[in-house]
Amino acid sequence: MTLTGVYNMAQTRLPKDSNQVSSASPSATVKIKDVMRTPVYTIEEDEHIDRAAKIMCDQEIGSIVVVDEDKNPVGIITERDIVRRVVVHNTVPSLVKAKDIMSSPLATVPPEYSLDEAAKIMNKLNVRRLLVMDKGKMVGIVSSKEIIQVTPTLLEIIQEKAKAGVITPVRGGLPLAGYCDSCGQWSDMLTEANGSFVCEECVAEQGEQA
Repeated sequence: MTLTGVYNMAQTRLPKDSNQVSSASPSATVKIKDVMRTPVYTIEEDEHIDRAAKIMCDQEIGSIVVVDEDKNPVGIITERDIVRRVVVHNTVPSLVKAKDIMSSPLATVPPEYSLDEAAKIMNKLNVRRLLVMDKGKMVGIVSSKEIIQVTPTLLEIIQEKAKAGVITPVRGGLPLAGYCDSCGQWSDMLTEANGSFVCEECVAEQGEQA
């Protein structure tokens, strides 16, 4: 099941005369500009990872956009990138440049796109974040987490399925579908933990490490 599929499921399960029709059709009413996060924090491609990590920590964000000398976006660095491409190799962050570990090219969308369109792009490109561009300028960033969080109808449907025994909540939380914030893999059983959405495997790993 894809993010688009789950998202569309939330649009089709309510009856036509439901008083929640507007919230059940977010693709027609909610645009990226309504949920995107601003401002967009950036780092130049020749700056080092220790600075990127500090900005992400200070601003409590999970990613930072990499720009060239003309301030044009050329890539993105996530917490996962730093862990997998720097930390696990025991590399000194102050010796690694942003351009060496960034994910590129960076997927972009205009602010007027709907959440449904954003979900389709994420699934097609297998990415979790989209940079929002308006007239050549960075105006925000949107992730799969925002798309799920602004779809209350989806939560209601998942809760109904959980009560019916179709799906089982993990550790008392409501399961969601999307990309795990820890390992980056798709899961139909995400659980919110400390502000992040993680899959069953990562929940188990965190429990073993606790």
